[in-house]
Amino acid sequence: LPISRTFDRIIKVMVGMIVISFILVVINLATTGGIQWGSLFGGLIPNPKLLISPAAGYADLIAASSQPDWWTTKIITDQRDIIIAAFGTAVGINMTWLLPYSLLKKSWGKTHRSFSIFDLSIGLFIPFFLATSCVVIAAASQFHTKIGDVDPNSPVAAGTLAELQEAHPGTTNTADLELALSLVKRDNFQLATALEPLAGKVVSQTIFGLGVLGMAVSTIIILMLINGIAFQELLGKRGDKNAHYIGCAVSGIAGFAGPFVWTGAATAALAIPTSVIGGSLIPIAYFTFFLMMNSRKVLGDNRPEGTTRIIWNVLMGFATGVATIGSVWVLYGKSHMRDWHGMIPAAGLVLLAILFIIGIYSFLKNERES
Repeated sequence: LPISRTFDRIIKVMVGMIVISFILVVINLATTGGIQWGSLFGGLIPNPKLLISPAAGYADLIAASSQPDWWTTKIITDQRDIIIAAFGTAVGINMTWLLPYSLLKKSWGKTHRSFSIFDLSIGLFIPFFLATSCVVIAAASQFHTKIGDVDPNSPVAAGTLAELQEAHPGTTNTADLELALSLVKRDNFQLATALEPLAGKVVSQTIFGLGVLGMAVSTIIILMLINGIAFQELLGKRGDKNAHYIGCAVSGIAGFAGPFVWTGAATAALAIPTSVIGGSLIPIAYFTFFLMMNSRKVLGDNRPEGTTRIIWNVLMGFATGVATIGSVWVLYGKSHMRDWHGMIPAAGLVLLAILFIIGIYSFLKNERES
């Protein structure tokens, strides 16, 4: 137990360093005029237009490019993937899975609801909101539509220009090159430069590296725990340590092997598709909770009734609908039968439809039996 507590504290310190550093960077930018407050507060309001039109910062470059329509489509696609990826990462299926088990582990029931709300808001939402906001603000001020930190000979930018040439053979101009460079995903070394205004290059690289390592290790541990619990449920052996260890080992080995399988530019590029996949799984979790909230067999006398039930159904229905529309939209846009890159999203759409049908059938069957 002392070893596990020490390990837990080390991980917290590693992650805490990078979070505190980004908060200090934002404070530094705020005091030196590096933040455009109008744009910042405007960005706090969700803008659905970014799903169908490029960010305003790209407008001049797109207009000056050789193929404005192609760049518009390219940037919208990238934006959409990033938005869905951010949604999937921020409200991941792991959160909706692990939270109920943590409440059961604490033996918290209906009488502890105020504790649950306090724990969820103060212990999770507020720290996550502050930390993520500061990271986004610091990174946006350093990188959005800027190319000074990107290698002019970047293979990723060259690949984007090659796609443009393949679609529209002809001469590219300077605006095309600048757009290609601005769309390059930053790696860990470039992201660490966001901390340089605070501590210089060497210290910022060290802090960022330790923080990212702490985040990676803590994330793998959480996913191992979740996978272990999932294996117990899958095998019908709740509480069985061997089933839990097998589930933990599967995700642990996969996480450990990741850096050896995915190298080079793939390490940064992999974050978007994996998060999109995670976002695509959210409708499954939300739809399951929606059915559970209306299930007499699952909740018994604790099922919401009357006005309370209507309010819950409206809120859950809205959340489930938004998540489903977003997932279907992204998967449909990437689906085609030319190669496996398009076949996987197509299979995802089919899987979502099958799970929806199975869920409705099982719900109605169980409710009739109850």
